[in-house]
Amino acid sequence: MGIRAFEPAPNVWAFIPECEDTPAFKKSRGTIACNQTPDYKGNEIEHLGITTAYHKPFMSRTDLDSIPKFYGRTFMRQMETLYKYPRFPS
Repeated sequence: MGIRAFEPAPNVWAFIPECEDTPAFKKSRGTIACNQTPDYKGNEIEHLGITTAYHKPFMSRTDLDSIPKFYGRTFMRQMETLYKYPRFPS
């Protein structure tokens, strides 16, 4: 199993669990759903990345690609995504 940093790829996990619409999530200050994409192995969900904050594509950038903790809302919104997949392996 590999680890991907940015673009989805079959059978490769996300390193950075970014929200579906990063600019909108940042503008809302974490008040909207994150909806990060799970990683699949075949037709089964294998991995869903969850983090307190994230920064992409490079750690040296400080522009709009940075998503802060928003007082815990980033983590909370990413955890909410987990509940959208009731068949997620435990």
